[in-house]
Amino acid sequence: FGYTYFDINYDYNGNVYVFGTGLTIAYELSKFDNTGLIQWTYTANSIASGSFGLQDPYGDFCIDASTGTCYLSEGWNPDMTGAMIAKVNTSGIQEAVFSGHPEVWEMWRMEYDNCNDKIIIGCGGTSYTNQAAIIDTNLTTLIPYNILSATNSYNDVCLMTLDNYGSCYFAMSGNTSAPF
Repeated sequence: FGYTYFDINYDYNGNVYVFGTGLTIAYELSKFDNTGLIQWTYTANSIASGSFGLQDPYGDFCIDASTGTCYLSEGWNPDMTGAMIAKVNTSGIQEAVFSGHPEVWEMWRMEYDNCNDKIIIGCGGTSYTNQAAIIDTNLTTLIPYNILSATNSYNDVCLMTLDNYGSCYFAMSGNTSAPF
């Protein structure tokens, strides 16, 4: 795919987290303290094991700002097992991996829901009509949702945010030849 992607987030202790991928390296998550010194770098090989290996498309990451726990996703995994998620604690140690859901091949956006202690995922895809999913923070149960009541696929979440009351807002990118 040949692109470099980076996202940035923070925790309530003043630490900054940067997640991304380069042209030839795997996904990496780095933690910086409030003075800008790097604390650690986690290489996320566990979520880049699809058909394209370390070049699987980049997804997103979110953070529980109270604990510093990060959740990282693949963007797309076409191996029929679905996109994967890794959970990394504030010390840079992987605590869990979600190996995918057969109806959620794409995960383009993620937000940590402080109100419900869950991860909200903006999905999409070419084979299924689910545009969203919710997964618990232990990465054991993912529930997909067809929030548009779509009858066709190709409706991807391109932007997503949560408010302070647990409501989620999505902006969609759809295929004009196969609208929902």
